Amino acid sequence: MNIFESNYWSAYLDFLEDFQSLQYKGYTIAHLCHFRSLIGKNAKVLAALEKATFRKVLRNRVTDSTQVQAVFNHFKASHQVPVNKKPNGKIIFHDVYNLMRIPNETYTKYFQKHRTLIVKEKASKLKEEKLKQKSAMKKGARMKKKAPSKTVKSASPPVQYFDAYQKHPRTSAISQAKLHATKLLKKFPNHPIYQDANFRKVLWIQISKIILRVEEATQLFRSLSVSAIVVPSTHYPESRTFVMVAAKHGVPTICMQHGIISGEFGYLPKIADVDAVYGRFEVDWYISKGVKPKGVAIIGHPRFDLIHKPAKSSKAKLVRQLGLDPKKKTVLVIVRGGSQVKSWRKFLDRLHGKSKVNIVVKDYPSSKSQRLVKSNPYIFSAQGLQLYDLLHLSDVVVSYSSTVGLEAMLAKKPVFILNEPFPGYSGYYTILGKLVQSNPVRLADLVTSYFHTNDMKVYVRNKEKAFLDRSYNQKHPAGKRLAGLIHHMTN
Repeated sequence: MNIFESNYWSAYLDFLEDFQSLQYKGYTIAHLCHFRSLIGKNAKVLAALEKATFRKVLRNRVTDSTQVQAVFNHFKASHQVPVNKKPNGKIIFHDVYNLMRIPNETYTKYFQKHRTLIVKEKASKLKEEKLKQKSAMKKGARMKKKAPSKTVKSASPPVQYFDAYQKHPRTSAISQAKLHATKLLKKFPNHPIYQDANFRKVLWIQISKIILRVEEATQLFRSLSVSAIVVPSTHYPESRTFVMVAAKHGVPTICMQHGIISGEFGYLPKIADVDAVYGRFEVDWYISKGVKPKGVAIIGHPRFDLIHKPAKSSKAKLVRQLGLDPKKKTVLVIVRGGSQVKSWRKFLDRLHGKSKVNIVVKDYPSSKSQRLVKSNPYIFSAQGLQLYDLLHLSDVVVSYSSTVGLEAMLAKKPVFILNEPFPGYSGYYTILGKLVQSNPVRLADLVTSYFHTNDMKVYVRNKEKAFLDRSYNQKHPAGKRLAGLIHHMTN
């Protein structure tokens, strides 16, 4: 554990202790907050966390992530009541921040529609989405009319919104909680984190979300017979609070793995009864962090079940649409906003200079045009195109340390990773050996070598096989495994 990680987790435990008295109906609000977003992008605080001298303002001294998980194991146990199994109750999928991404085909094939319910955030957000769509149409966005479907096999399950269970706004309770939090903050006039304006702003927002979610979730469990809750993350106050209220009502909970565990701050602490993970890597990783083996199950993710389906657009059509040279191999490059821009420029310039290939850049998950495309005329933009269609089109995929690397390997594509070390990195792609590089020029040379030497092709094939054997079990569809796990937990 490096200095940043130790300071971060130590500050987190301090926060839990400093705000222990801030409670609502028996729930300690600090345990339900998203600590990383309380810190936000404050460069001064982030820089301070990297220094050993920051320890002077900390009471806790975390040297091992198991210390943090142990605190949350105790927190969960203090609210957990015996599971009340209801084999015929509703299975609720809470889609927070659109992270669930379970295909309709999965719901249709493995879950009974009358027992399946998707619960999303406020219905007002739906209105906002519709307004955005209307605005896009006014700007000239073309929307082709689709022929009516001849089948309803992929029809979505019913959808509800949490604010339908909001009987009272709880304005008074929220105001009282914020007032109490203000009094606590006054005890730390010189604290580098607590006195940050963004910390206070986000804390007020999260207090409101948590109190409302306690009320909404409680009302939901009173109104419906619920067998199980499935969430895509317990990182956020909305879903974490839902899971904790479920524990108090004896409802079993499952947290899907919404992406690769690249950094530990996005996946610790573990809160749900069972985390449904991709493969053996995650099981070993969670156990090393203090999670009991029974709290992790290898499921995969249902969205990956569709990766081998035929592309929606043919390869020939995509080649024409992008303006590619059909005689050349195609390298798909996955970037994320402004991250690693200098390194990506070096990689792209080197690859372009040494290889006669089509270079297609996709900013994932954004659908906007990438700045790298604008500054390099030899790059083709994948703006607006589906990721899986692009995977089928490509001959090689190069990505930052993201879930796309795993998806590309599942699609049987050679993968290279541009990886810049960062605090909390899990070492997810380390098993790929030299296919993971922090030197962009070296990475470009390896990609070039792949196109020209058989030895490199064999190396890539062997490394990816070893990686998938450990990281993703493909023997059974993830949707089927998820349904089996839910059946086991509810019967």
